[in-house]
Amino acid sequence: MSELMPWLMVAASGLCLAAALLHRRAAPICGAAVMAAAMIDASMTGLVHPIAWAGVLMLAGVGMAAWHARSARRAAVGARGVTAGARSVPAGARGVSDALATPRARLLDRAVPALCAASYPVMALQLLQHGGGHPAHGTHTATVAAGGGDQLASMSVAVAHAGHSHDGSTLFVAVTVVALVFAAVFAVAAGAALLRRRLPHALESLGMAAMLVVMTMH
Repeated sequence: MSELMPWLMVAASGLCLAAALLHRRAAPICGAAVMAAAMIDASMTGLVHPIAWAGVLMLAGVGMAAWHARSARRAAVGARGVTAGARSVPAGARGVSDALATPRARLLDRAVPALCAASYPVMALQLLQHGGGHPAHGTHTATVAAGGGDQLASMSVAVAHAGHSHDGSTLFVAVTVVALVFAAVFAVAAGAALLRRRLPHALESLGMAAMLVVMTMH
């Protein structure tokens, strides 16, 4: 099963990239491309340290959140204008159907991009946990020779490592719970998108849900 995990991570990031290409918008394409590159490198090549990729994913999430907020404001202004002039616009004109979409459809259009932006920091933390003990990125061990003073030093090092292990396990549990909650929400969003025949949102939600689950299991 562990041999399949890297390929599952790449496949999930591929779904997200395909959804971004269907959206034909620069910000989602850039974000999905960054995520795909991070997952390919972290799971297969190990050329870049996970800390660097985590920082890039954090920045990508912030950028996508800013883009989504700006797009939401512009969409709200456009929707008011289209609604006001809908009677004078020919039926089937581009933009009218989206502006006059049902509240649930508009909620889906707003929720999926917002969820994606919010999940990028979660993936960054998962990536740090995934790469922290990877041999390619240097797991350090120290050997202390037996002796009077050295035994005391060895005990001190052991206590320090125990404290770090406890803190790390607490963070791991917290990140895992948050990731699984996001994955569940994405699964619901994917089902709703499929029911409303919004393929890009469905692919994006499925890809993000799969990515979060696979990174949790890896």
